[in-house]
Amino acid sequence: WPGNLRELQAFAEGHVLGLSPIGPAGDGPDRPPLSDLVAAYEAGLIRDALREAQGNATGAMAALNVPRKTFYDKLTRHGIRPADFRRRDLRRSPDPDDPS
Repeated sequence: WPGNLRELQAFAEGHVLGLSPIGPAGDGPDRPPLSDLVAAYEAGLIRDALREAQGNATGAMAALNVPRKTFYDKLTRHGIRPADFRRRDLRRSPDPDDPS
């Protein structure tokens, strides 16, 4: 590694968080802006919370510890729909091919 141990540690942590490119030269033209990386990370956390809460927005808000308005603003910003994370109840929507 060309730098000291502290630089290596900072690079490794940034890489794991998706904030560093593959090599030690960190300011290449292909690197996305920090705001895009933060937005993608935030959207991922929201999707994970909705998945855990089975599409229940109140449960996801509690898990993320964000106010209702903020949560819905973020859903709109990222184009996320809680209904997409709800499990369909198979008893309510029978299989059309099932003869019973």
